[in-house]
Amino acid sequence: MHINSIKTVYWVAFGLSIIILFSNIGLGLIALGLVILPILILHVIIGLSLPKLQNHKLAIFLSAINLLTFALLRPDGVHSLSDNGLSSFLDLVGISAGYNRDYEDYFVYSSLLLLLVQVIADLRLRKLARR
Repeated sequence: MHINSIKTVYWVAFGLSIIILFSNIGLGLIALGLVILPILILHVIIGLSLPKLQNHKLAIFLSAINLLTFALLRPDGVHSLSDNGLSSFLDLVGISAGYNRDYEDYFVYSSLLLLLVQVIADLRLRKLARR
């Protein structure tokens, strides 16, 4: 893939992640806000230094897709876990897919794992960009 297409995927995935995160605001997002906000700022900093990371296209792509996947899987709701990012985003476009509470624990644990992977990936990319 060419670096310009990687940049496009990176910024589109980041934009969609922001839209999905803010379409599903609840107590979970507020509680994790102290963790998510620095990750988003770090993600923007990495996005601005993408020309320095031309040799690490796969890591850039995986970081972008990981953040989008986190935003889609993260369960939240106003006072309970009543939605995830995917169901909230589909509601925005008029599709009522619902939220299956049977998999609630899987959504929580997988989103926390993806958040940890995002921290590691972004810190690694930031370190590579500084070199």
